[in-house]
Amino acid sequence: MNIKYDDSIIIQVLEEEARKRLGTDGWNDLIRGLELPSLEMERARASVVTRDLMERFDRFLDHKTSKEILSNVRHGLTHASFPGVREMFLAYGSIDEFAAAVHQDYLGEMARFRAENRPWYGVWIDDTILDFVRNDPYQFYGTRLGSDIYARAIPYRIHEYLQETDERQKRYMACHCPFARESILQNEGPVSKTLCYCSLGHTKVFWEVALDMPLDGEVAESALAGDLSCLFVIHLPDEAIARYVM
Repeated sequence: MNIKYDDSIIIQVLEEEARKRLGTDGWNDLIRGLELPSLEMERARASVVTRDLMERFDRFLDHKTSKEILSNVRHGLTHASFPGVREMFLAYGSIDEFAAAVHQDYLGEMARFRAENRPWYGVWIDDTILDFVRNDPYQFYGTRLGSDIYARAIPYRIHEYLQETDERQKRYMACHCPFARESILQNEGPVSKTLCYCSLGHTKVFWEVALDMPLDGEVAESALAGDLSCLFVIHLPDEAIARYVM
């Protein structure tokens, strides 16, 4: 599954989504006096200004509003970023079979990149990584438990993550966010996990495309919140359970 990420548009999309929800005046009031993060910033500085921005979100916006804004940022991805996913889902017609197939597809892709001696999203794949992914069905877009999908983000620096024993360093290795990762190592503490609703949105939009319906979810675990991995829960409506759980 070849997903094209573009981190350079994330803050732009954040601003667009915030303006939709808060209005231009509301957004301007929220960020008054703040510097917005950008990829051009040195990473430690980007974490500082992102911390300040998320503190404003937590102080002045309710949970529902923050979640709505950030989960629509979704790493800059849209429903159109997942061509063929709906058709693939319909070919299975089952949430469980589809989730298992997606997991196997990713394993196969990683194994192919290893055989071709190519990095997979910048990572050189070995047996340790393949075993790690194979043994965790939550990896990538997850699996169903009851009426929820549980999906765990693959660690960003997975080689170091699997070898690391220090919990703080392990959380640092897990985090993907270029605007927040360095904050895990900063004395001021990590950026609020409110930012992780952006990553929830990435997982959620994939399942929205597959099921062709709007969904809700939560951030269950976050490296920014002190957890050793990032875990997202997508709530399945009764309609989805009735139609697609065998």
